Amino acid sequence: DDVNQVELVEGRMPETNAECLVEENYLTASHKKIGDTILLQVEDAGEEGVSLQETQVTIVGTARSPIYISRERGTTTLGSGKIDYFMYVPKDNFVSDVFTEIYITVPKQEGVKTGSIEYEETIEAVTERIEAIKEERQQARYQSLIDTANEVSLAKGKIAPGTHGSFDIIIDATGSEVGVDYDVNIVSETNIPTNMKFKQKDGSNSYSSLKALADTELNGTIDLAENNKVKTITVEWEWPYETENGDNADMVNGTNAGNYQFALQIVGSQSKL
Repeated sequence: DDVNQVELVEGRMPETNAECLVEENYLTASHKKIGDTILLQVEDAGEEGVSLQETQVTIVGTARSPIYISRERGTTTLGSGKIDYFMYVPKDNFVSDVFTEIYITVPKQEGVKTGSIEYEETIEAVTERIEAIKEERQQARYQSLIDTANEVSLAKGKIAPGTHGSFDIIIDATGSEVGVDYDVNIVSETNIPTNMKFKQKDGSNSYSSLKALADTELNGTIDLAENNKVKTITVEWEWPYETENGDNADMVNGTNAGNYQFALQIVGSQSKL
């Protein structure tokens, strides 16, 4: 909390989520003053899902920031892509499960000049240590997102990479005075994830589409002599993680899976037996 602290120029520090600090140039350009309010528009929460609890904030002071020591304020993926001014709000105003930026200090660097050989060598060594754990931490974050998606989405009946499940097809011949031969036909199937697998419960063969399974196995007979003329076919599906094409394939398939659809038709005819 002691890194890159702002320097209060005028007014006071924010005490609630509905208060903010701005830079002096912003007041001049916007013709606002301390005590005025600003309505913040969150255009895009982004992949991290960052948003604000309070979007109408009151200016309670002006400040200088060690992060913005030149006139240039950097770039952004929002709006015009250019940052004109900075603003500070309390960290509790942010709604996010993760941090999107971190600032670190390097021990025993007091008095070392920025840009000197000693400085550059120290920063390079620290950067290499961070890069060494980068892949591990990225994979851990990815797995955390997948686990969360499974817990939340599956509770809503969704599917995602790394999940599996089943559904029943029920054929009811109750009241029929003859035996019934049945065929389950998949008349259409669109946007199938490339790594999806389907099989009958307790079956030994798996198929890359529901149609392939239906064409091969989902047919049979309900005999007239059977007391229970309701046939339940349990179809099991599995969506393994993509291993050959990497995480990007799962991401693309996961997007398309939102539109995965199939139309099913059951055709029955009098049994020839």
